[in-house]
Amino acid sequence: MMVFIMKKIFVLRSFSFSVLLVLSSFLLPAYAAEDYPKRIVSVGGQVTELIYAMGGESMLVGVDTSSIYPPEAGALPKVGYQRQLSVEGVLSLRPDMVIGTSAMGPPAAVDRLSRMGVDLVRVPDVNDVPSAVERIHYLGKLLGLETQAERVATDYQVQMQSILRPDDPQVRQSRLAMFLSHGAGSAMLAGGDTLGGDIINMLGAQNVFADIRGTRAVSAEALLAADPDVVILSQQAVDASGGLEGAISAIPGLDKTRAAQKGQIVVVDLLQLLGFGPRHPEAIEAIMAMIDAQVGTSLDAALR
Repeated sequence: MMVFIMKKIFVLRSFSFSVLLVLSSFLLPAYAAEDYPKRIVSVGGQVTELIYAMGGESMLVGVDTSSIYPPEAGALPKVGYQRQLSVEGVLSLRPDMVIGTSAMGPPAAVDRLSRMGVDLVRVPDVNDVPSAVERIHYLGKLLGLETQAERVATDYQVQMQSILRPDDPQVRQSRLAMFLSHGAGSAMLAGGDTLGGDIINMLGAQNVFADIRGTRAVSAEALLAADPDVVILSQQAVDASGGLEGAISAIPGLDKTRAAQKGQIVVVDLLQLLGFGPRHPEAIEAIMAMIDAQVGTSLDAALR
C-alpha cells in the first residue's frame, strides 16, 4: 500500500461488509454467456484494477502503460499510454473488446480502431462514491461478473461510509491543497473543477485553491497566502524527487507553509487516490487521519 504520512503513522482500520447497494443507472443490453468478451484490452489503470478485483484477469490480453496495479498487470502486453494508444499494438492482440475511460485516445486512433470493427467501450467517469459504485456495477454487467461486482461495490461503499464525515464541523474547517504530480518538477495544483477538487469536496474540507480552474503551477506567494492546513502530494512525485524533502523543495514556498512546518503532509499514490477503486478508501482514510491530527494539533496549541 503506497500511502505515507509525514511524521505521523496511522493504522488503517478493518471494515465490516454490509450495506445496501446503489444500483447502476447505466443500462447495458442483456448478453448470453457466450457473448461476454473473452479477450479484453484494458485501457486505464482504474479499469484494470477493477477487472482484477472482480476476478476477471483471465480475460485480459493487454493493458495500457498506466495499468501498474496489481503488479501482475505489468506482465501483460502493453498498447501504449491510455491517451496515446497504439492502433497496431491493440490490433495485434486480437481483442473482442477494448475497455477504457473518457481519457482513451487519441481520437484518430480510437476512430481508426472503431472503423476496423474493434468493440470500444468507455466506462462512466467518476467523481464521488455513488458514481464509483455505478461504474463497478456497469463493468461487472459488461463482463458477466455481476456477483463479483456486487461484492466489490459493497466493500467499497461500506468502507467509504465509515471514513467520510463531510458534515463534521472540524473537517469543514480544514483547509487543503492537493498537488497532482506524476514526477519531479511537475507539481500541478488541483483547482476547484478538477477530480482532485472533487475529492476535497467529497471529504467536506475546503480547497484553498477552489477558485483556480484546472490544474496549474502556483507561485510561492500564492501558496504562502493560502497557507493550507494539510497538503496532499503524490507518491510518484516523492519517488521522482528522491524523497519527501526533495518533493517539498520542488514546490516553491511549500516548506514555509503551516502544513510543512507542522508535518501535515500526506503522500498518496495517484492511481489509488484518483482511481476510485478498491484501494481508494485507504488513501481517503490517510487524508482524513491527517485532518484529524491537524485539528488535534490546533486544539493542543489553543489550550496551552
